[in-house]
Amino acid sequence: MPPVVRGQAAYDCDEGRPFSATKAEYIVSHAPDGTEFKQDFRGRVVRDSNGRTYSELRSVRVESPRTQSEEARTALHLGHPSELRIDSIISISDCHSGKTIAVFPELKSVRVSKNNNAWPWNRWNGVSYFEFLTGGPRPANVIFEDLGLKEVEGVPTHGYRETILGTQDDGECIGRVRYVMESWISDDLAEIVLQIITNLKAMAETRIVLTDITREEPDASLFEIPPGYTISPAP
Repeated sequence: MPPVVRGQAAYDCDEGRPFSATKAEYIVSHAPDGTEFKQDFRGRVVRDSNGRTYSELRSVRVESPRTQSEEARTALHLGHPSELRIDSIISISDCHSGKTIAVFPELKSVRVSKNNNAWPWNRWNGVSYFEFLTGGPRPANVIFEDLGLKEVEGVPTHGYRETILGTQDDGECIGRVRYVMESWISDDLAEIVLQIITNLKAMAETRIVLTDITREEPDASLFEIPPGYTISPAP
């Protein structure tokens, strides 16, 4: 399974909030026979004062017995042989141009996409990032809990938990807990500092955390396409 970069949408502008951090994503799942499967991704996530974001995740290790079919499923098929694994991905977003760049280091390839309807906007207007993420209506099968305030990785955060129950589409699991998502948000960084997602059906837990957080302006070269990479538009 290739890493997933969760980043700012190209049309969101969180200007004047530069920061840099290490992002780690830990995934632990269990097969029906009890076999434990672990995936570990890490990388940098930064934002500059103009609201541009850079996010990377690189595979650190995979601990699991592998079959040939499982190996084939880990490949990201981009018109390349299925035996080529994609173990890292970088996402660069510019909220002013609406442009998103996906960089695949193993392929020395870049894909550029643009939201033609994008326009730079600031979502704040007095609304905190916590309120932005938690406001609005919720489906009847979602239970919301405000977890209050606490410090996470040296940063003040506000937490909440959403518990998702099975619906009539889930058969015999109707009314039972299917997913639990706990998030701890920094309003100052406009980022989720810690998120724990539990999938009870798949017996899997994903933990995403920001560490080594600094408030310095990042190197502008991070937001440029690496030299020598093939550039193609997104499909």
